[in-house]
Amino acid sequence: MIKPGFIRAPYDIDYYQAANTLLEQFPIIANVISLTRNDRSDIRENVIVINKGKNQGILPQMKFKMYRVENPIRDFHNFKVLGLQRTQVAEVSVFELKDEHTACKVDKVESGCFIQINDSVESIIE
Repeated sequence: MIKPGFIRAPYDIDYYQAANTLLEQFPIIANVISLTRNDRSDIRENVIVINKGKNQGILPQMKFKMYRVENPIRDFHNFKVLGLQRTQVAEVSVFELKDEHTACKVDKVESGCFIQINDSVESIIE
């Protein structure tokens, strides 16, 4: 607890915790713009490309959950869209970071799901 009249020095701030709190409240959201194979690797991992990069705050160690937006949740009395139904498709992590786009390695695909162009990805905190 900070006592009245006591000023916290800037080095007292936990910048890591502050950044995590911001990412939890305002996650980075992007879309899949390309499905590709990585031919440079012996493992030939599945790789996707998203439409955000370094300039939009993506960092090399980031991980994302991938969602598919499905049916709108609609109020049939006034036809207003109340929300969107989302299904988790996969988990991905940054593989190659560029200024305006990012290649991500597919870590896990949910059972019975597949990845499509325009699926949404949302940053997660671990």
